[in-house]
Amino acid sequence: ASWRTRLLTIALALFHDVRSRARERLRVSCGLRGNGMCFSARLLREVPYDAFSVVEDLEHGLTLGRAGHRVHYVGETRVLGEMASRAQTSRSQRRRWESGRRDFARREGPALLHEGLLRRDPVLFDLGLDVLVPPLSRVAALCLAGLAAAGLGTLAAGRALFALWPWSLATLLLVAYVVRSWQVSGSGARGLLDLACAPLYALWKLTLLRRRPGESGTRWIRTTREGGTR
Repeated sequence: ASWRTRLLTIALALFHDVRSRARERLRVSCGLRGNGMCFSARLLREVPYDAFSVVEDLEHGLTLGRAGHRVHYVGETRVLGEMASRAQTSRSQRRRWESGRRDFARREGPALLHEGLLRRDPVLFDLGLDVLVPPLSRVAALCLAGLAAAGLGTLAAGRALFALWPWSLATLLLVAYVVRSWQVSGSGARGLLDLACAPLYALWKLTLLRRRPGESGTRWIRTTREGGTR
C-alpha cells in the first residue's frame, strides 16, 4: 500500500469509526456509511430505500432523520471491502465523494437546519450541521492559518493575545482527533510516519474539487478495483 492509501485508511477510521462513536454517545444520528449499512424489514416498509444520487447513503440517512429515526453505530461489527489503491481510480472515487457531498450540502444543509429549528428536533438540526461541516483538510488549514495569525499578532504585540488560546486549543483537539484515528486504523508505525505527508494529502484532496470539462458531479460511475481487472 502507498502512503496515500494508508492516509486514506486513517481518514476512513476518523470519519467512520471515531466520529461515529462520538455521535452515538451524543445520541444523535451517526449517518449511513456506504456498504456498512443494515436495515430492519419494518423500517424498510416504513421508509423505503429511494435514494439514487452519487451520495445515496448520505441522502437516505437524512430521509430517515426526517422520518424521525436515528441511525445507530455498531462498532463491534466489521464490513470488509476492496479499496481503490491505484492513483487514478482512487482520484475518480474521491472526486465523486467530495463533489457529491459538497453539492448535497449546498442543497440540503440550510433546509435541514431550518426544519430542525421549526420542529425542535435536535437530531434533524444536528444532521444539518453535520452535512455542512467542511472536509477535515479545510478545517486543518483554517486552524493552522488562525494559529499562525494569532502567533504573529502575539509577537508583534509583545504579549500573548487572547486569540492565541482558542486557536491553540482548536489545533490541539484536531491533532488529538487525528492521532486517535490513527490508533484505531491499524495502520501501525508506518501510518504514523505517513502523517508527515498529510499536507500533501490535503493538497491532493483540494485538487479533486476541480471538475474536468464536461464532467458531471451527479453521475455515478463504478470505481474499478484491482480484483475486478484480474
